[in-house]
Amino acid sequence: MRDEIRLEAPAKINLALHVLGKRPDGYHDLVTVFHRLNLCDELRLVRTHSPGISIRCPEGGAPEGPENLACRAAAVFFERTGVAPELFIELHKNIPTAAGLGGGSSDAASVLLGLNRLFGERLESESLIELGMDLGADVPFFLWEVAGAVGEGRGDRIRPVSIPEGTYILVNPGFPVSTAWAYASLDQARGNFELTKVQNAPIRQILNHSSFQASALLHNDLEEVTLKRFPVISQIKRTLLNLGCDGALMSGSGPTVFGYFSNRSRAEEAYRTLKRETAFSCFLTRSY
Repeated sequence: MRDEIRLEAPAKINLALHVLGKRPDGYHDLVTVFHRLNLCDELRLVRTHSPGISIRCPEGGAPEGPENLACRAAAVFFERTGVAPELFIELHKNIPTAAGLGGGSSDAASVLLGLNRLFGERLESESLIELGMDLGADVPFFLWEVAGAVGEGRGDRIRPVSIPEGTYILVNPGFPVSTAWAYASLDQARGNFELTKVQNAPIRQILNHSSFQASALLHNDLEEVTLKRFPVISQIKRTLLNLGCDGALMSGSGPTVFGYFSNRSRAEEAYRTLKRETAFSCFLTRSY
């Protein structure tokens, strides 16, 4: 049995995020379209043969203790399987934290998948997804290891789908946005609202395996509150649209904004312009 495994943990964007209503358990019912991108955190999992779980993040960007979601994922894996917790995690953060890109959830999913491989496939996919659901609503999507999916329920009922090829520019203004704050603010803005049906034809098309334009999907209910508190997000969207993207949207609870380009050359030119003219973090990405 090998003692080490290296993994990539890709970022995600939400091409669509419809918040249908609040559930009795405090979570929200959603319909969302996930898309994995090739901006990745890098992990190294080492079986240490000495008790305990430790983590190191050489460049910072994440806590180095049990509160790190990667450590929590390792802890629940060892608890479920009965394997002795003897692990060192090295985590290189390339995905901005609390940015709407699912970095922590992706790290957790990669740890679950990596440990399952390292220790001989002790858990079936269904058991891994069950563990993932307890760690975070986005974790099950990453456990599927697919480029695109529609998520329903809390976002944890996953149906893999095909997403048209394209190039994406991500722009992160450098401050975190709390997911809990975003949903609580949306609840307050809407008041008591009943579950509604999603009136988004492209989502129906994607579920029916019909052809569609990725830019037609773009919708995020959380923009309703986040853009009001952080106007710079609207400015980033306008900048991307002025640079020729087919559509721009805040991902998840933000603050990262992505621009979708069907034309790669136009995306590369826009990226060069952004790198020259803005101090924000910018990433040129594609499907993973």
